Amino acid sequence: MQKIDRAIDRSNMLADYALWAEKGIEVLNYQFEAERQQDEINIFCAGMGASAAPAEIFVDNGYRLKIVQNHILPRDIGSKDTLIAVSLSGNTEETVLALKAAIAKGIKCIGISNGGKIKEICLSNSIPHLAIPKMLTSRSSFPIIASALALVLSKLYGQTKILEEMKQWYDSLSSLSKRLLNEETENQSISIASFMLNATHLTIYHSPYTAGIARRMRNVLSENAKARSTITDIMDVQHDGITCWENDYGSKLILLPSQRDDEVISSRFSAVADVVKSLGFGVSQISSTGQGLQYLLNIVYTMDIATIYLALMRRLDPSVNRAQELLRRRLEGKQPLL
Repeated sequence: MQKIDRAIDRSNMLADYALWAEKGIEVLNYQFEAERQQDEINIFCAGMGASAAPAEIFVDNGYRLKIVQNHILPRDIGSKDTLIAVSLSGNTEETVLALKAAIAKGIKCIGISNGGKIKEICLSNSIPHLAIPKMLTSRSSFPIIASALALVLSKLYGQTKILEEMKQWYDSLSSLSKRLLNEETENQSISIASFMLNATHLTIYHSPYTAGIARRMRNVLSENAKARSTITDIMDVQHDGITCWENDYGSKLILLPSQRDDEVISSRFSAVADVVKSLGFGVSQISSTGQGLQYLLNIVYTMDIATIYLALMRRLDPSVNRAQELLRRRLEGKQPLL
């Protein structure tokens, strides 16, 4: 087993993951009121990156929710719809602009943030705002954002199913957390990290029902392990993606199926895995325990920790994001750091 040196994790991100259940339940018990949304009315969630990830996983599980991941409101949003603006910092430019545009159109809005411009806009426009804490990073704050969004959605849906599913997951998370955070013993996260270790590029083929998880995985691979990866719906691979394996080098394939996959989707995963293996490439399929939302969230937790282990195996600090800071400074018109 590849050595994992926790000393490289200078901000101790792994410690954040040990607190996921505790922090998630804490936010799940917050008090928040919002008017129930009519069934025929759409609920939109504006958010970027890690702030959008919980909404995407909820969509993977079949919840009625539309995602806005830029500053432009979709054409099908109407004045009777509701827009939830989610930004942990409260200052994400795209989300702030989407919120302002929604307010200008007279759309019902709700804000979720740790503060920042989102909170200021909500307070100045008498818009409901749910203030949430934060952990080390936006990506490690996943349970806080997920619980806050679940709380808001439960009010808009007028039912508690999503809260009950989240609580069931938190109740089961402690045993999974103890296993995966024990780096001295081989576990699923370590096995996945070991599989990814020597790849020059990681390709992720996902089910139509795990698109949100695939995006989350791509993002945490980039932010935690500084690894390059691409994601593709398995149903597209036969038509345009499979040929690239004929002239590739050092890539590995990760398959992300879903419990909701029908025979057509399952057969596509099986066929693609066979072909890629026959061409000499490593293939790993990711699955988990539990049912429904719990199954999806267990994969998120397992894969997040795997990307941190991958960083430590590569002797990289998972918390350092110098390129993000350079880009922010550039967009703000400041002199880039040298």
